[in-house]
Amino acid sequence: MKANTYAALAAVLLSLLVAPASRADVQLNSISAAGISAKIIPLAGETGTKNVYLGAFVPGSPDGKWYLRDAAGNWLLYKGGPLPVAAQIPLPLPAGAPSVSVPIANFDISSLTGLEVWVAYGATEAEALADAQHVQKVYTVPVLPAPVLHYTDKVYALWTGAYPFAVTKTSVTMVVNKTSIAGIAPYINCWMAEKPLPDGKVLADCQDVVTYNRHLLYIDPTTDELHEYETAPQVWDTTPTTPGRVCGWCNIYSYPAGTTWLEVQDYDPVHQWDAYAKVADGWFFATDANNTVLNFQSDATGAVTVVKAGTFSVDGTIMLLVSYSN
Repeated sequence: MKANTYAALAAVLLSLLVAPASRADVQLNSISAAGISAKIIPLAGETGTKNVYLGAFVPGSPDGKWYLRDAAGNWLLYKGGPLPVAAQIPLPLPAGAPSVSVPIANFDISSLTGLEVWVAYGATEAEALADAQHVQKVYTVPVLPAPVLHYTDKVYALWTGAYPFAVTKTSVTMVVNKTSIAGIAPYINCWMAEKPLPDGKVLADCQDVVTYNRHLLYIDPTTDELHEYETAPQVWDTTPTTPGRVCGWCNIYSYPAGTTWLEVQDYDPVHQWDAYAKVADGWFFATDANNTVLNFQSDATGAVTVVKAGTFSVDGTIMLLVSYSN
């Protein structure tokens, strides 16, 4: 009896495996560095020659772009008109073949982050697009997390002009401008974020000297380069009641959550320092008596060395020293 039950169950399972599909479907078949393919599972009873349409949607402003593959394997920017036919499949499929594989691309698409891959089939373009079982997005290339920048004891300074400078124990170097505003130092009145972002970028909010708009920028501490964090310039809000604002003349740009800005430092009466930053083996500082000279004091010996004496051509008082590690 038990043997007969097992045999009956096996027969049912086998019938399900070989039974014709109760609905059509289009699915991802394979994805690898060698390329991507889909599989078309036709509805039981479908007959005739079916056209296959392959599309790649590139998201972006304002509406994104569609690229369609033709029979020769070329990906063409779609500008309207009939859809190119990439391939054709005859139905019904051979006995025992529940699906047919459709090659889409024979190259690695992993770097095309956000790309959507679509497949449709039908006797006509209208049939392919009208039936939800005949057209499917089979894959979206994932957006990989940004690489994390790793560094320790990176120190930056703001002088009177408030453009950021990279500081070491032996040098002070202007951060290299890599933004769309041309010039060696095309920003003034910068604010520095108190802490780096989780990916290690150091935010800076600066005013450009061309339009006087403020911009949300970031410093890459591994290269000491200044880049745009967001490309749209910031605008200003004079309405104190704007939700989430704490002042009446506030930037309405959306900062990353938890951002605290530094412009100048509180005076340290114990050391009589106007600006200061702690690193693993000592302190960078400028004294109240001479706040145009940048010094370093060793924790181990207490010895003080001068990093930079005097002023830059457009900078005077050292307003801020801040150190970052990630």
